[in-house]
Order: sequence, then structure tokens, then C-alpha cells
Amino acid sequence: MRWNRVAARVSNLIRQDRYLTPEERTLYDETLAQNTAQNTAYASYNAIKEAYPDDIVLYR
Repeated sequence: MRWNRVAARVSNLIRQDRYLTPEERTLYDETLAQNTAQNTAYASYNAIKEAYPDDIVLYR
């Protein structure tokens, strides 16, 4: 089985609450929220940096 199919299967089991214990699910959700927040911050920075490629951005 290829890795992308394994990853899809595990993700599907997680969404169906059939893979993690309740404690693991809580930790998974918290980690997912943190990663989403970080990705949002990076996306915001990258958008500003694209607009001003020769400048130092978001620095005071």
C-alpha cells in the first residue's frame, strides 16, 4: 500500500473518531489548531513579503 493511501485512511479514521482515544483526540485537535494558527501567520507574512520583496517587513 502506498503512503498517500495510508495517510488518507488514517485521516478518515480520525474524522470518524475510530482511531484515537478521547485524550489523543483532544491533543490532536489542539495541535491542529496551533498548526492552523501558525500557517495563517506564515501566509500573512508571505503575502506582505511578496508585496515588498526588497524590504524588511513586519519589524518595528
